[in-house]
Amino acid sequence: MSSAQTKQKIRKTALFLFNKDGFVNVRLQHITDEAIISLGNIAYHYRTKDKIIMAIWEELKTEQKQLLSQFKALPLFKDIDSYLSFNFQLQQQYIFFYQDTLEVLRSYEEIAKNYREHTQWQIQQIMGMLTFNKARGALKSTLNSEFYSQRAELWVWLSENWVNRQAIHGRNTGSLDQYKKTMWHILTPLFTQEGLKEYQQISQLRKTSDG
Repeated sequence: MSSAQTKQKIRKTALFLFNKDGFVNVRLQHITDEAIISLGNIAYHYRTKDKIIMAIWEELKTEQKQLLSQFKALPLFKDIDSYLSFNFQLQQQYIFFYQDTLEVLRSYEEIAKNYREHTQWQIQQIMGMLTFNKARGALKSTLNSEFYSQRAELWVWLSENWVNRQAIHGRNTGSLDQYKKTMWHILTPLFTQEGLKEYQQISQLRKTSDG
């Protein structure tokens, strides 16, 4: 097994355990036992558990950027709906981070700084998405840029905290349908008649697909 493959196996195993048991409950020895890799070998690639968590965060951030960049070029409603599906899958893949965001940020200053910068970047991308749909007549043009900026910030905040919010209230954190309904709810009051018609078509297609 190459060095790159070993590092990938360590990260994958650690992510599995963090998701299952919570990152605070997982020690290097647990990762060693699960991955069937010696502690010395793990320490050679990642000196501490902190280094593994940092590497996993970088993976998550990179995947989020790639995903959002793919959909920002022409974000029609159907593209936004697809983005939500893929983003939900990404959150499920790294669910420990979304369940324990505050603990992770408190424990790792570098991640906290990166997270704040990354969140601001996401807000800018969502603002671009809203501006595009406002310009094409799917969202109301009577609302000013400041309002849309606040709506973009709310979108990112709610998306990033949806898993944690569901868990706190004892709700299903694995429901794509509920996640989408929550996120679209931010935009529905902004729909023009054309936007509402487009959204209803997407909703109908989704129901047909689910059925």
